[in-house]
Parts: sequence; C-alpha cells; structure tokens
Amino acid sequence: MGLGRFGGGAGAVRWLASHGADVLITDLAEEGSLRETIDSLADCDVTYRLGGHDIADLDGADYLIVSPAVCKESSAFFNESVRRRIPWTTEINLFLAHCDARVVGVTGTAGKSTTAAMLHAILQRGYGVGTSYLGGNIGTSLLGALEAMTTDDVVVLELSSFQLADLPQDIRRPDVSVFVSLWPNHLDRHGTFGEYVDCKLNMVRNAEPGTAVVWGVDDADLTDALHAAIGTADVSVRSPCRQNGGFALRIPGAHNQHNAACAAAAARLLRVNENHISAALATFPGLPHRLQHVGTHREIDFFNDSKSTTAEATITALRAFDRRVVLLAGGQNRPGQCRALANCIAEHAKAAICFGPAGKTVLDAIRCLPTRSNDCTTQHHPRLKDAVGAAASLARKGDVVLLSPGFPSYDAFANYRERGAAFTALIG
Repeated sequence: MGLGRFGGGAGAVRWLASHGADVLITDLAEEGSLRETIDSLADCDVTYRLGGHDIADLDGADYLIVSPAVCKESSAFFNESVRRRIPWTTEINLFLAHCDARVVGVTGTAGKSTTAAMLHAILQRGYGVGTSYLGGNIGTSLLGALEAMTTDDVVVLELSSFQLADLPQDIRRPDVSVFVSLWPNHLDRHGTFGEYVDCKLNMVRNAEPGTAVVWGVDDADLTDALHAAIGTADVSVRSPCRQNGGFALRIPGAHNQHNAACAAAAARLLRVNENHISAALATFPGLPHRLQHVGTHREIDFFNDSKSTTAEATITALRAFDRRVVLLAGGQNRPGQCRALANCIAEHAKAAICFGPAGKTVLDAIRCLPTRSNDCTTQHHPRLKDAVGAAASLARKGDVVLLSPGFPSYDAFANYRERGAAFTALIG
C-alpha cells in the first residue's frame, strides 16, 4: 500500500516477489506519476491497482505492507484492513526482522541524511571488518542485500519519524542509535511536538542491554524524555564532542560540524580509529541538493541546496557562509509567516533573487522590514532560469551563489531533486 517514488516501496515489492509472494500494489497516485518506479519493476510479476484503493483487494489478503507516507488514521483502506485483522508491517520492519548485520539508526529533524552518509563514508574507509551498507529514508531499500549480509557488516539506516512511528514493540532496535537534532516538524501528521518526539524515541524503546545512543540534542527536557524511553536497560548514552577547532570539512556550516561530530561519535562506538574518521570526513563531498558545491565560474562558487524547503533550512544555509551570498529563494507558496527568513536574508545576503509565487512573498517580506542591516539587492523573476541568470550577473569574484529556496518545488518541478538538477544544469 503506497508504492511511492523513492525506493522503499519498490524494494519491498521486489523482495516479496523474489520470495514467492503474490503481490498486488495499490497507490492513490496515477500510473504516470509512478512511471519510473513501475519501470524499475518491469521484471516482477505483480498486479497494479493505481489511482485509488479498492476495498475488494483486501479479500483473501494475507499481509499488508504499508508505506510510511500513508496516514493510517485517515485511510479507509487501511482501517478496513485492521477491521478484518489483516496483519500489517513496513519495509523497514521487514528489513530489521531479517537483518543479521549490526545496525546504526540515524534520525533527527535536520541533518540525518548527511550524518548517515558521513558515517557510511567513515565505515567504508576505516571499519576494517565487514561491509558498510547505507539505506532507509535516504532512498535505498536494503532488503535485496539481506542475503549477502553477515554479522561482520554494519548497516547505517536513516530513519524518519514516519518510519519510527511504525516500529513494533517486539522488533530489534539498532545497536547504535544516533539522534542528530529534535525540534517541531511534521505536526500536520503527528499532531503535537510530544507525539513527534515519541515517534523518534521508538528507536530506543525496549533497546537491548549493551546498545548505545549518540545524543546530539542539547535540551534538558528532551534528554529526560530519552532516559524515560530507555528505562532501566543498560544502554550507554554519549554526547558528541568536536575536535579542537572543528573537523576539516569540504561542506560549510556549524550544522555540518555538528553532523560530523555525531557521525564521529557513532564511529568511535564501532571502534574506528581517529585517523580514519578524520580522513573520511575531510573528503566527504556532501549529499546532492544539500549545500552541494556544483561549480566554480569566474571565481564564484555555486551551491545547490534545493532540499531546503523550509524557512529554517534556508536560514541555516545562509549562516553557513562567511562570504557574500547571492541567494536564490522561492518556489510554491504556502501559508505562514516568513519574517524570520526575511530578516536573515537582509542580514546575511548581498542579494536575494526570488522566483516563483513564493519568491514574491519573500520579496514583499524583505521590503516591508522596518530597517535593514545591509544593502540587500532584491529582484523577482517568475522562472528559476531567469533568476539564476540574474544571480550570476550580480555575483562577483569571491561570492557564493546559493540556491536555498525555503519553499517546496511544486510550482514548477516534480520535486526538489528535479529543481536542484535544473539549477546545476543552468550553471553548467
């Protein structure tokens, strides 16, 4: 239920079909929007029910695999399956139930993808025992790799609040659990910040003695909640610490220093030596669309941060640079105030080149500020292409041109990946 576009659904389908299951895929999305995923399953003998769910498909069903994107509380199809007492699970739960390798779970409101990828890079360089695998919410299902895994291997799993919400009480917990950050997010789905935190803390509830936690959250109340979730189990809790002067990183920003500290702390728990940790972090290139350096022209550096779809993420990106920044911001408009973003742009950006419907909102917010801490040039262009051209024209030697939109991409692009790819192509 819920094939999706990012790999987890397709991985579950392929694994189930390879083990002899008769698989029916049902998704509210139409075939056209799922074309890439469907094409990747062309060699699998499966049935599709797309563009809606049919209750009749539950007749005779032995098991339901539910995408974490499904809001179960409001789904008539899911609730009918519960009424019929059809057992259900998720792709992540299937993996954890069958995985023999050691598992490091990485979660957080922000930074979890980068931290997971950093840890994977460290383990690839310096684990020295088995193979390191990277998967989960980062977009890769590891079900197909289960047969190759051994107890010497390590799996780094990025886990979202939606995936952790469905973690059953009786399934194994990660050997090392990493919490990078926690602040309110996805409250439209979880309802309250407390519920959101509870979902995250499922990663350590009923943890086995001897497991460990890297706790990168600097908040006394949340730390108390962590210890309450662990209970009386013998679980080691470590706070990440930075080396003197920080880590030598290719990717900018204090937040990435924090991500590196969390990854390094987890690596130390796996007995990776400091030289391997430092060397791997120094060469880590960053993830696509997350403060990714995509080119230098005329001694101007271009960064693709298309994954930033909230004001908070764009504020973090702006503060990552100690150089003049020409910011590209905008996209699909949505309700809410952007005064904090406007203030940050006025304080940190040499220019704000805004695009799309949301760009007009940002531009108006900047121009309505009572004062400005610098002389920030502002422009609006309907299309990203024109905005990129304007930004490149304004930038000078030593400047940064930063695509960090602060809004979703759906005004002009299918997703943030497509938007980031368009930006990268435009700057050549």
